[in-house]
Amino acid sequence: MMITTFDRKICSNGRSLALLVTDEELAATVTANYDAIQDVLRTEGAVVVRGATVVDADGVEGIIEAVGEPPMEYLERSTPRRSLGSFVYSSTEFPADKTINLHCELSAAQVYPRLVWFYCRVAPDSGGATTLCDVRAVAERLPVDLRDKFERLGWRLVRRYNTGFSLRWQEAFATDDRSEVEDYCRSADIAWTWQGDEVLETVQVRSAFLDADPSGRSSWFNHVAFWHYSSMPAPMLSRFERDGMLDRLPFNTTFGDGSPISPEEVDVLRNALAAEEFWFDWTPGELLILDNRLVGHGRQSYSGDRTIITALTTPERRPAFAHAGAVQ
Repeated sequence: MMITTFDRKICSNGRSLALLVTDEELAATVTANYDAIQDVLRTEGAVVVRGATVVDADGVEGIIEAVGEPPMEYLERSTPRRSLGSFVYSSTEFPADKTINLHCELSAAQVYPRLVWFYCRVAPDSGGATTLCDVRAVAERLPVDLRDKFERLGWRLVRRYNTGFSLRWQEAFATDDRSEVEDYCRSADIAWTWQGDEVLETVQVRSAFLDADPSGRSSWFNHVAFWHYSSMPAPMLSRFERDGMLDRLPFNTTFGDGSPISPEEVDVLRNALAAEEFWFDWTPGELLILDNRLVGHGRQSYSGDRTIITALTTPERRPAFAHAGAVQ
């Protein structure tokens, strides 16, 4: 069914999202209107399509196959999730009483998904809203001196796998073969060090911004605040501090040259994200399509069951960061 106009899904903070409501099969509606959906994605970065019936993981895969978007394998994972099909997964299986901070998916990876798909099969009893933000507007909120510093230096991510506080490298890279991990890191400009039989440390330097908006606005595209040590739960951070192990954090971010990002600077970043944050409650049968380059996402805490099916598609390779040089 071809739909010529979009409704609006009401969100918090005076925001709304483009909405298509269909009483026909969801895949057919998305396919028939995909040119219009892409037009909205290019400007707003997000579209919701609400189907008349609730589909399963195979149905979500069918929608993506129908519009011809190439799927991505989920590598460089940081949180657990289950495979539900050939290329669809459960949303992050993070404790229901915790929130997930705003972020762009795989912002530290050399190859990231342009599109992120979320489908609501079961809505929670309460809470569980998906939070969103326009990361172009976030970039514009940054003080000029801090923005200039990130533009010049980029950001650096250090991760340590198999420490008891993070995913095992086998899960993050979907392999038990160390040589496959090394091949992946080599192709993705990631430095690696094996520490004993199991612990893997990786280092990567990336631009903090992505220029993907046709209007010329830059996106704040990174996990700087998300993975900065000051974002760790206080009891965990205290334990590392008490044991003199701050050099063994499961993850941390710095400026690209390795110089520290202060907690005060990270607070500025958090405030910019919070100022642009809005959210909506799910209705079963809704499909949310995000342009991952333009809109960040997160999750509120919730109670009850919550089943959100997700997929990453349309891989793009980020431009080389001219100021990074070789990763050491």
